[in-house]
Amino acid sequence: MLTPNSLERTSVSSYRFVLAFVAIFIVQGATLPLVQYFGKGDQAAGFQWTMVVFSAVAVVLFIVTFLNTTGKSSTPKNQKSSIKSDLRDLLHNRPWMILFFIGIFALSYNSIRSGSIIYYFKYYIGNEVLTSAFMVSGTIAAS
Repeated sequence: MLTPNSLERTSVSSYRFVLAFVAIFIVQGATLPLVQYFGKGDQAAGFQWTMVVFSAVAVVLFIVTFLNTTGKSSTPKNQKSSIKSDLRDLLHNRPWMILFFIGIFALSYNSIRSGSIIYYFKYYIGNEVLTSAFMVSGTIAAS
């Protein structure tokens, strides 16, 4: 918990969601152009180097975030908890378990759908360059 103030938590959460959508736009819009740039005809090498670039940027951003984030509140000294008891509480929390499995299914669905889009554009439409524009426009429409 960064702060006990609910308004500050809401503000931080809003920034997180906005910046997450910015990152989605960047990845969706830049992946195929970077694959073409790095691959120069070799799509496998292009994807490999594109993921290297994305990974390096992610590592730098994670380090910057870690170094600039400090916790402002702490748990009370008399509060006792253990990982074992916390996990037991989660496993017996029916609404949390329902949300957990819905989240797993939703992420699986989105991964399969997003992974198949490039094949649809490549083999059915005949123009995989349109994939980035389609994915970005879909993200805009969903938000």
